[in-house]
Amino acid sequence: MNRILVAVAATFVFSHAANAADMIVNADPAAIAPIELDVFDWSGPYIGGHLGYGWGKHHDNMPPAAGDKPPLGIPLAVKDRSGTFVGGIHAGYNWQDGPFVYGVEGDFDYTNLERGRFFYTTPEGSNSSAQGSLHMETDWQASLRLRAGIASGTWLFYGTGGVAFGRAKLSVTGNPLPPGAPDPVLASDRNTHIGWTAGAGIEKAFTSHWIGRVEARYTDFGSKTYNLGRFGEKVKSHWDQATISVGLSYKF
Repeated sequence: MNRILVAVAATFVFSHAANAADMIVNADPAAIAPIELDVFDWSGPYIGGHLGYGWGKHHDNMPPAAGDKPPLGIPLAVKDRSGTFVGGIHAGYNWQDGPFVYGVEGDFDYTNLERGRFFYTTPEGSNSSAQGSLHMETDWQASLRLRAGIASGTWLFYGTGGVAFGRAKLSVTGNPLPPGAPDPVLASDRNTHIGWTAGAGIEKAFTSHWIGRVEARYTDFGSKTYNLGRFGEKVKSHWDQATISVGLSYKF
């Protein structure tokens, strides 16, 4: 009796083992292949925030004071900072074709770059000279750019470029000559600059939705003419800047 039971059990085990072997042999290879964790789809919309550091230069057509020092000891009415905090938001859309990723992105940033220098000039229609200091201060900037890059799994290496906008205020503090003149002349004007920007960056997808980035860009905001009132001067001012930032985006 025991021998009969053993024979039946053995027959049952070998029969099911054979069926299982047949299932494995005939199974779709894709169904049993290990999951490839480095696959990521970069296409779709996203939004995020970023912060970083920017530094730049201000150029204008006002003649400099000798030795860049005011003859009458006028103080430089500016916190002369070539570098400043930059931070804001960005949003865009990507398309992917194999390893190639391309898209469009816009951003809006707060910034507070301040630059200043002394000048010595003769206002138009005047027989006397004027001296003082210029102060340029930025408050916001934005851009609309194209992006293109190469994806390697959850990594994206890209370049970017497009049009840039920036708002700045140019102020002047000074005294007319000769010595003993009234209180310093104060005047200011604001303008929105339009220029170009270009740079490169690296992105890393941590999950199916969250993406980190590091980006470096150079921006030339172009020239604008500022009216400084009583000085009778149309000051042509130019502003450029480099930034490096880190950010985090949410992909929908």
